[in-house]
Amino acid sequence: MKVSVVSNGEVSRTLSIEVPAEAVAVEYEKVYARLSRTAALPGFRKGKAPRAILEPRLRDSVHQQVLESLLPQATHDAVTQESLKAVGRPSIEDLKYDGQGPLSFKAVVEVKPNFSLGSVEGLTLKGHSAEVSEAEVDEQVESLRQRAAKEGEIKAAPAALGDLIKVDFQGFIDNKPFTGGNATDYGLVLGRKQLIPGFEEQLVGAAVGETRQVKVDFPGDYPAKDVAGKAAEFIVTVKEVRLLELPVADDAFAKTFGAEVVDLAFLRERLKEALALQKSRFRAQRLMDAAAEELLKRHVFAVPPSLIDAEAHAMEQGEMGRLASQGMELNGEEGHAALHKALREPAEKRARLSLVLEKIAENNKIEAADEDFEAEIRNLAVQMKASAAEAARYIRQSGRESGVRAQIRERKALEWVVEKAKVTAIA
Repeated sequence: MKVSVVSNGEVSRTLSIEVPAEAVAVEYEKVYARLSRTAALPGFRKGKAPRAILEPRLRDSVHQQVLESLLPQATHDAVTQESLKAVGRPSIEDLKYDGQGPLSFKAVVEVKPNFSLGSVEGLTLKGHSAEVSEAEVDEQVESLRQRAAKEGEIKAAPAALGDLIKVDFQGFIDNKPFTGGNATDYGLVLGRKQLIPGFEEQLVGAAVGETRQVKVDFPGDYPAKDVAGKAAEFIVTVKEVRLLELPVADDAFAKTFGAEVVDLAFLRERLKEALALQKSRFRAQRLMDAAAEELLKRHVFAVPPSLIDAEAHAMEQGEMGRLASQGMELNGEEGHAALHKALREPAEKRARLSLVLEKIAENNKIEAADEDFEAEIRNLAVQMKASAAEAARYIRQSGRESGVRAQIRERKALEWVVEKAKVTAIA
């Protein structure tokens, strides 16, 4: 097989491929033999029709199946022969095949970029402390008290922080009501920050029967994208103000959280341990995020469009799943197009980071061991609400095992970078 390669840039190659006539003839005979065994012609039993009569009838089908077999195989062999790291699906151009002679064509393939790995050891990263103060434990105890609070008596005085109020409200954006912006007999405790930042504070001092105009700005990352980042105005009427009765933080209160809890000191210790674990995980994730950003700054190169498309598609599917879980969906083709455009840049970063981590793993012999894969399967099983065996079978049958192992390998490579980093504490 003759192959020549022309570079179209950092991540694209055009392979001119010629499959010799002898190889084409061998494949032609294989396909003809297979089709002729089941071909039916009037007056002949299946597989017994003379070739001179049958072949002209099968010619188009044979030619098509020869191409379907030889084009991908020849492209794969050419890529292997030229030691290219191809990704995505190749496109075929300038196909020349008359049913006999040699088969020639051009295959345009995307390839992984050839880049040099920069310094990845000793990165300077900043990390939050995982230590837990007594004040933070106090906050956890107070949170438990708030959750165990009971409605008290009705107040005649205006609402204050810590009071339970019942309100009706209607929201407006650009003087027009919007979906999800209204409620009747809505209960909230002032100061718990149940609603948009700034909403509750504007109701402090309101009396029963009073109507107030509350102005707020929806956060830019608000889940409902149609209102995110927009200014809104709410007309709020206070219908009831009640005191909130909080339990005393003592041993009796502590024992309500389980038979193993013997006193308040025991509860505080358990809360401290849980908070330490939470802060440790937060610290680890933030360090990995910081390491990823630093790696991206140090490695700038072209990324094959097919890898970006794959990442964008995965991110889009995840975003659509998140919206669906909240009872929302994208609005038609325009919504999908806008989301895809917004995800293009982060998808490029994710694809580029993946290539960097792949090279780090190769250089440092980092692998996804079987025990790593099994641990990942157990995590997936919990998400899928299935057994580990069912999750493993699904992953393997859907052809995702290599992808899962690649993700594990990349994560371990990023953890390796963090381990080798110089971490300074954030005050």
